[in-house]
Order: sequence, then structure tokens, then C-alpha cells
Amino acid sequence: MSKHTEAPWLRFSDSKSVYARGSQEIVADVRNERDLAVIAAAPNMLAALKLIIAATREGSLDEERKAELNAGFRAARAAIAKAEGKP
Repeated sequence: MSKHTEAPWLRFSDSKSVYARGSQEIVADVRNERDLAVIAAAPNMLAALKLIIAATREGSLDEERKAELNAGFRAARAAIAKAEGKP
């Protein structure tokens, strides 16, 4: 699987495109404006899921793993908010 365009991805209210931050590179052109926020949040969702998976690897949940899991949950909540177009 190829690596995706570096995060974060941004959307602008006057555009139906999602851009990679710091460049003019278009990550996606979207027909349905409601999909823009979800597409822009995709890298955040991937990062949050990776944190959660890493924290729940086999074994018991010690304090360090609980902290990692909580960080994953916070990242997941932030990604969901971004996908839903919330601040």
C-alpha cells in the first residue's frame, strides 16, 4: 500500500477541494460538499486508530497503556469533530 499525502489536510469554505497543508497540492476534488470535512479528517482518523490499536496490543493495560489509549481516544474524538465540521 502506498503512503498517503502528508497530513494535515485542509478544506476551505470557498472550495470543493481538499488540500495538503503547506502546498497547493489538491488531495481530493469533491462533488458533494458534505463530504469535504470527512475527507479532510481522514489522516486524523487514521492516526487516532493507530494510537488506539498500539495501546490495546496484547497484554494487560498498565498505567502507561491506559495513558496511550486515552490519547488515542482524544485523537479519535478530535478527528470525529473535524469530520463533522465542528471546531
